[in-house]
Amino acid sequence: MMKTLLYKIYAWIMLLNAVKPTYPEKAEYYLKAVASLCVVGWVLDSVGLWFAENALFYRGMLIAIAVNMYYGWRWHRRLGDFKSKTFWTKNLQMWGIIISVYPLLEILYRMAGENAIAEVFKLIVQVSTILYPGSKALKNAYLFSDKKYPPSFIMDRLYNFEKSGNLQDLYGKDDNNLNAG
Repeated sequence: MMKTLLYKIYAWIMLLNAVKPTYPEKAEYYLKAVASLCVVGWVLDSVGLWFAENALFYRGMLIAIAVNMYYGWRWHRRLGDFKSKTFWTKNLQMWGIIISVYPLLEILYRMAGENAIAEVFKLIVQVSTILYPGSKALKNAYLFSDKKYPPSFIMDRLYNFEKSGNLQDLYGKDDNNLNAG
């Protein structure tokens, strides 16, 4: 134990006194490391703030993906055409699309500033994004329950919203501020 500690101290002293890299080079490496960590810290902080502000959205997204996977698996097992490779390929493709496209839509929302139109746009983007896996989950559950649940009127609203992007078609409100199209 003591011998290992002495070797570590010796190696540390040798590295500190080594000609290569020089002290200015060591200082440069240190500053680059600190600068890199600052960027990483800023990104992690920004992501953390986004998650704090959008907790309902990302939790809903995780639930929608999980339910979609479950009912997709159950439905295709019932049909007898379940293939594990296709299951994972399709789900990973969906995750990849969401992970790559949603940040671009979030940027568009942020660029619009803080106003009512931007908030409606954000709502439409988040509802549409959750409905990408969510509508598949609802459709699979609807078929799996022999079209008993969710009720037909909800599924009709879902299909209409997918066609129009109009939140009135989904929520059935008469508020003109919810109209996307």
